[in-house]
Amino acid sequence: MRPTFMAKFRFGWLGLVLPLLALGDGGVQAEDAKFEAQLIWATNDKNSPDPKHKEVEAEIRQRLQKLPLKWENYFEINRKSFTVAGGGTNRVVMSEKSSIEVRLLDNERVAVLLCGKKGDVCTKQTQPLPKGEILVFGGESANTAAWLVTLKRTN
Repeated sequence: MRPTFMAKFRFGWLGLVLPLLALGDGGVQAEDAKFEAQLIWATNDKNSPDPKHKEVEAEIRQRLQKLPLKWENYFEINRKSFTVAGGGTNRVVMSEKSSIEVRLLDNERVAVLLCGKKGDVCTKQTQPLPKGEILVFGGESANTAAWLVTLKRTN
């Protein structure tokens, strides 16, 4: 059986594309990027259950209040600044129960893996994250409170 024109075209197309894919992106590589992650306790209570927690800064509070969240008060549990090398990945421990892994896909897009409770994967997200924007991940906790992780690109 002779191959049809479309079969020839498809294989011919693959023959052109596969070598180009093997060459990579032509030398265009993502630049190093700096991030700041915050682990936040969200509650309607006036105070955090831990007196060491402080209220989140005004910028983060304003951004969280614009989201359809049901909590009125937000307290910072932990904050980490870190760098991800161009095309690389960095894992940052936010608490004894949670960590965040950020992979820089290109100069705008990130893949984020948020892990909680002994390494169980809570959520994975891939999307653009330009300088100054934040991603918010979260989950419910006891007593109608929640924990949130914000990720902000700072450069």
